[in-house]
Amino acid sequence: MVIGQTAGVRLLMRFDYLPKFIGLLIPQILLMIAFPLFMGYTEEETAWTVSNILVVLIGIVMGTMTCFLGAIAGVLGPSFVGPLMQGFQLSFVLVALVRLICLLVFNSQDTQAYLDSTILYFSLNVAILILMLILVPVFFGHDVIKRALFSKVRANLNSVGSEKDVHTVKPCETFEKISFEAYIIFLTFMTTFLIYPSIVFQKQQDIISNRSDWSIFILNVVVSIADLLGRNLASRKPHYQRTFLGTGCFLRLTLVCTTLLIGLSSSPFWNNIFVVLINAGAIGLTNGFFATAACNSIPGRLEEHEKEFGGFVMSVVLNTGIGFGQLVSLISFQRLF
Repeated sequence: MVIGQTAGVRLLMRFDYLPKFIGLLIPQILLMIAFPLFMGYTEEETAWTVSNILVVLIGIVMGTMTCFLGAIAGVLGPSFVGPLMQGFQLSFVLVALVRLICLLVFNSQDTQAYLDSTILYFSLNVAILILMLILVPVFFGHDVIKRALFSKVRANLNSVGSEKDVHTVKPCETFEKISFEAYIIFLTFMTTFLIYPSIVFQKQQDIISNRSDWSIFILNVVVSIADLLGRNLASRKPHYQRTFLGTGCFLRLTLVCTTLLIGLSSSPFWNNIFVVLINAGAIGLTNGFFATAACNSIPGRLEEHEKEFGGFVMSVVLNTGIGFGQLVSLISFQRLF
């Protein structure tokens, strides 16, 4: 995703976003169709290699789309940044719903049933992507979007003569203005994915006995809904003080300690199902709140012509934090469990 976002920055300064999204959604649909077919109907070694390649391609396409969405959010400001962040998390809730359908229809602990549930899962995803493909022109046809993207900002970015130097985006200077918020977004997601899902899932057997698939589903739902609630709360305010963001980000480190205690301790308290679920909810709630609060604060610190690039930075540091957190978790904690 980060590779796709980095490549996408080259396309930011042109506001013909509609054909860009359509051009990305179509191959994404084809990749989603191809993935389960290669998994189920090719030799195991070939399926493993091809599926990894497909995952990389899916990530690149998703990264490029989120790059564009972040850029649009930067232009439109907090009134769009908050709903965008909520929309990102709502997609996880929707994924949980799709997963629930698969769990109800198939016994995923059976190999063939697991494959069938995977095909159903990707089929539902394809249906959602087709719906997105239909709705994207509606979104870009809205008067507010058209005015913001195709008129005011385009005029700023395409200025000529003496105005040209004034409206040139200087990436380093622009990043310096929002570096604090960018680091908060990065650290928030890095901390979350340092412990979730890796360590959080260590109690998967304790929620529903002998059904780790349902236990993982419940943990994912708790984190996703709490995260969505946190993003909703943070969206109600367009700007946050840096002291508040820094303090909150620092205090979230206590969740690393509590999660490690839950994963490693044999104490009845830390093994209590309600403690496990409350801790998972706290991870989601604080992640959604502080990430959205930092994202909401970015547009207010930039000039009008810098906001698109600011939105791009927002999307990149978000996914970089996720990837870095998972990588550190894999290297640091796998031997503990």
